[in-house]
Amino acid sequence: MLERLIEGWLTKVTERQFEIPFGQLLSIQGHKVIHHARPHGPMEQGKDLISIDSLGVYHAYQLKQGDLTLEDWRSGGIKDQVADMLDLDIQHPSVPAGSPYKSHLVTTGLLNDVLRQTLEQYNRTREGKGQSTLDVITKGHIKEQLLTSYNAFIPIDPELFRDFLQLITSDLKGLPEKKTLFNFYRAASFQFLGDNPSKANLKRVGDYLWLVTSHISYFYESSSNWIAALEVWIVSIAAYMKICGEPPSAKLAIKDLSNPLYKISLLMRLYLDDFDKLKDLHAERFGLEDAYLIGSRITVCLGWAAASILYLGSIGRIKDSEILDLLPKFIKWLPLMQYWGESACPLFLSVVWIFKHYGATNTSEHYLIKLLSFQLQSGRLARNKDPTLAGTYYDPYDGLEEILIKSLENQERDILIKNPSENRVVNSYFLEGIVLMITKRLWRQNLTAIWPQISEMSLSCFRFKDPSDFWTWRADQGSEISWEWSRPTSWAALLKRSRSIDDENLPLGYGGLGAFHLLHLIVFPHRVSTDMLLTIDNLSSQWIKRE
Repeated sequence: MLERLIEGWLTKVTERQFEIPFGQLLSIQGHKVIHHARPHGPMEQGKDLISIDSLGVYHAYQLKQGDLTLEDWRSGGIKDQVADMLDLDIQHPSVPAGSPYKSHLVTTGLLNDVLRQTLEQYNRTREGKGQSTLDVITKGHIKEQLLTSYNAFIPIDPELFRDFLQLITSDLKGLPEKKTLFNFYRAASFQFLGDNPSKANLKRVGDYLWLVTSHISYFYESSSNWIAALEVWIVSIAAYMKICGEPPSAKLAIKDLSNPLYKISLLMRLYLDDFDKLKDLHAERFGLEDAYLIGSRITVCLGWAAASILYLGSIGRIKDSEILDLLPKFIKWLPLMQYWGESACPLFLSVVWIFKHYGATNTSEHYLIKLLSFQLQSGRLARNKDPTLAGTYYDPYDGLEEILIKSLENQERDILIKNPSENRVVNSYFLEGIVLMITKRLWRQNLTAIWPQISEMSLSCFRFKDPSDFWTWRADQGSEISWEWSRPTSWAALLKRSRSIDDENLPLGYGGLGAFHLLHLIVFPHRVSTDMLLTIDNLSSQWIKRE
């Protein structure tokens, strides 16, 4: 079963999809990967990956997909790329100029006999001239290495293997079930950690997680479901941070996130490339093509696009001109954005932040106020026990798909909800943070007009007993805290609170992962707190590096 699974994966995986898993395989073998080719950038001196092995020897790799022929070698550009890899020195800050290195051509397929013989002669000729030669790694060798290291690739525990198969055979058009995914990552990682959370063991956990996540992500990527693939990676990072626990382990964990964060940047580029296809992203599987559904899906798409721009901007991997080309496409779809519950808030806020930093202050203000209005409307209808979809005030645990499924089930059964369900709440986790963001922008007039409705809403947050539980999907221990707005509430008090952040209400080291915290909030909206929103609002101004 395992051999067939790996065989099928190697047959279908693309070069870009293979890059991270191959890098993790090198890491398991004792290499340190120091360079990945930039997404959407030219290959640098023919080198997709550069690594240092346990003996300090440098290695350069060029990755190819599928079976290769002599025609691929001669006409497909591979020969020239290999020549660059062999003859142009590695240029990297951590590699001394002129350092010797070994070169490898890696393909997920096989070489035909003619190409194999050609490469043998190619190496003999170079060796006769005293030049470095080419090592070739093909499908059989990769499969053997993966099977040898299968504990670090596929879980062998029968229950975990069953869960793994369930994850990779789920509906590829939808989003992953994040609670199941998070629990799988944690349970599967403990086989490496045991009772000894040493640096070496934590490193092994990271190697395992990134490799198995690559495999799960691949199935969503093959359907161009970039949002689902992003969620798979973000959940895996959260699981890793939870496993690492408190500092100093958590600080070490951040250093080990280069591969997954790089993969996230690749997926975001692919998602933005598909942004013109937004009109095709309707959730047809729900059997409902009404304005509410389409608007909700557009909210997801726009929110993720805005978050992608902010994240790529924070790491310098998107040009200012590219962003300015994308923003008019936002304008086209913005009026259709729809609110379904508190889990929509981070998506709206991503749109607010992207327009704020590109000078569209009126648009940014409009959608921040619109988000607040949506929250107040849902809260009011919930208090009145309105049976409609919009009248159910869903908390941040409830994502769009869960809400739509529950709503459609009720419609099919002709159920009128006369009493609040367990998912209907009148307290808000996001409201205070959004009000304070508006306050910080000195939009007093906007708040004054609707303050009676705002003050009717109660506020909530969750306090963790174990601070590292911030990274979990569901925390077993902690307390739900609810409170009311002070009456009367003065503008001066609001202004003072909007400009102060209480670090005691933040997870230890919060902010250290930069724009990733926004991505985490989108996927884990129930982890929100007022101080967290204010922190991200402050950090977001640093994420776009204008040209």
